[in-house]
Amino acid sequence: DALIRQEAVTRGATVITKPIDATSPLLLVEVGFPQTPFDFVIFNFPHTGVSQLPHAVSSSIASNQTLLKDFFANLSRLPSLVGPHTRVHVTIKSAVYPYSMWDITTQAAA
Repeated sequence: DALIRQEAVTRGATVITKPIDATSPLLLVEVGFPQTPFDFVIFNFPHTGVSQLPHAVSSSIASNQTLLKDFFANLSRLPSLVGPHTRVHVTIKSAVYPYSMWDITTQAAA
């Protein structure tokens, strides 16, 4: 892990090593990210933490759809950080219920 960070620093890359609120574009600006677009934005296994037990699964699906929709919407509001060549990668279990119900393509297009 330390070697990866060192290589990223050497190449001038920005590496986030602590949790951030992915739905808050102001936080990204406030923590002092460079004003040049990222090459990649990677969001691995997003989840709101709402219970996925049978009695709460619909609330979980709705909250995670909102999380993804807000994430993509906020990226589009940050042209200084997300440029025309920035690649956005979101990792989810799209073939497994209830994750398959998050409909990530629709959330990204909203």
